[in-house]
Amino acid sequence: MAHNMLLQNRLLGIQSVLMAVHAGGKGLPSSMIGSEREAFIRHFWNEVFPLHRRMSSGAITDSRGSEAGQIDIAVEFGFLPTFPLPGSSERLMLAESVAVVIEVKSDLSSQFGQAVEKARQVKTLIRSLEAIVPNGPIRVGPSIPVVVVGYEGYKTLEGLRNHLSEINKDGILIDAALCIESGAFARASGGPEGFGGHGFLALCAFISEQFEAVSRVIPNLEDYVGNVSGGVGGHANTAAGNCPSGAVMGRTTSADQATFSVSGRAAQSNVMAPVAPQAILAPEKTQ
Repeated sequence: MAHNMLLQNRLLGIQSVLMAVHAGGKGLPSSMIGSEREAFIRHFWNEVFPLHRRMSSGAITDSRGSEAGQIDIAVEFGFLPTFPLPGSSERLMLAESVAVVIEVKSDLSSQFGQAVEKARQVKTLIRSLEAIVPNGPIRVGPSIPVVVVGYEGYKTLEGLRNHLSEINKDGILIDAALCIESGAFARASGGPEGFGGHGFLALCAFISEQFEAVSRVIPNLEDYVGNVSGGVGGHANTAAGNCPSGAVMGRTTSADQATFSVSGRAAQSNVMAPVAPQAILAPEKTQ
């Protein structure tokens, strides 16, 4: 496969810079190292993607009140509100506003277990989404995809892919993983994988796919404030008095809801089915 050498050189340069940052943090307190690495990747990816595709840290909650604890990086959809405290960069994000969660580790091979536990928490969150169009494939489900990024760890794509398969044997917890040192990027289901500098390109492709998927649906935020039925203005009926007088949020009709819904109550047939694996972006190298 022919490669664009300009792009390949740029990707390899990015890989080298990230590993230099990792090397510069060795020997420092673990909490300080972790914060520096998370901030660098967050700032780096914020430069790669458009400004409305913000990457944030904080906590995520869904309409049931569930939350997943501290999140390293949440890739925001970009068209929904999130809620920071004044003077703080940490945000409280609605599950529907998050396209992907990224967990950052120093050593992917030795810390994969920690990432799995975080993924279990994230996968308990339910996004309530409704399709914009009634027909066509909807490539998004109610759970939030989780990607694990480690600076060191797996030397080969095959090794990373095999471990990912083992973790997901009872159901997908980790949707994709990247080892920065080797550039190995593997996915739990079909799609581009990569090695070397092209691992970063494959990760960009994965995140872009999630943006494209959530762009085909609209979030249903009604459950956060209580269900409203009938009436307008001060005469609206509220569920359990959760919605103040005069505040109305429209509800789709039963016919609309029958068209499509992705939520905890959705038909499983609406969730994306795995597709056949595509070609690896760059040949794997043995080390």
